[in-house]
Amino acid sequence: MALRSMGYANEDMCPHGFRAMAKTSLKQARRPDGTYIWSRDAVERQLAHAEKNKVIEAYDRAEHLQERREMMQWWADWLEGLK
Repeated sequence: MALRSMGYANEDMCPHGFRAMAKTSLKQARRPDGTYIWSRDAVERQLAHAEKNKVIEAYDRAEHLQERREMMQWWADWLEGLK
């Protein structure tokens, strides 16, 4: 309902569309030398995705908080640059 109240029609954008845009943009972001900026684990954790491999999920409790903070600032700056 929030998207509709801001003027987005169903054909324009949905909540999952924003998540897809974020995931794609964050996973494809690269440094000038061509290396990826954000780790897969940090992107997935930020999007609150559970680890599919149950063994890894059981043992990996990392939250990647510092990387996620930096990632969200990068994301905010990137979105601002789209204006």
